[in-house]
Amino acid sequence: MIGTEHELLQAIKISTYENSTVLLKAFDDDTKPDCVVCDIDLAVNDSLDGFSVVEEIRRKQFQGAICIHSNRSSAEDSQKGLDVGADLILPKPMSRAHLLGFIASALGKVEVAKSSVVLAASIKPVVIVVDDDSLVLLGWEMDIGSEVEIKTFDTINAVVEKMASSQAFCNRVVCVISDFWFGKENVLDVGLVAKLREVRYEGPILLSSSIGNEHDVSSFTAVIPKRPMEWARVRELIPTSRVSD
Repeated sequence: MIGTEHELLQAIKISTYENSTVLLKAFDDDTKPDCVVCDIDLAVNDSLDGFSVVEEIRRKQFQGAICIHSNRSSAEDSQKGLDVGADLILPKPMSRAHLLGFIASALGKVEVAKSSVVLAASIKPVVIVVDDDSLVLLGWEMDIGSEVEIKTFDTINAVVEKMASSQAFCNRVVCVISDFWFGKENVLDVGLVAKLREVRYEGPILLSSSIGNEHDVSSFTAVIPKRPMEWARVRELIPTSRVSD
């Protein structure tokens, strides 16, 4: 277990790459880093930008953490970075504390002293809502509040694929909320809980539904009312032992 900045620095190896071609070739040669830090605007003669590099890395089934570090910090660029697979957007200049905080978070098992490494304050826990009704998803986006970042999906396969594509993203998820029916199929038929556990998500999985007692939903952490609500209210409905901070 690592407890200080010095111990963290001693425990990691940093590799640098001059352009996207060299980096992607390293991945083809079976390079398996724990995390990647990438700019958006690369060399003038580089054929790819940082967004495309992140997409390519994810296509190679990289599940580690990716940080986009750039002087382009508009809301549009930040959202695009997250959409292509980055886990964190940090504007330049990146402080030593933020960089080491990102690395420590990516390693997962690292315990870092608060006085040594401070995680970026912009990192919010993620709540996932899965429902095939776009109006319901919009309601959740409007009501959940600012404490968490909400990610909505209209199919079960989409959320499972997203969770499986990035362990760093999976680690940020504090709760999954799902409808029961998806067309003629339901979450029990599809095996939502089992699929999420297979991608190493261990947090609460809530069923947002008005179904009666005709189905065995004991695999879910809890059943909550079929309506959007604030995150504070959702937390109140999760059994105390299953609440993630």
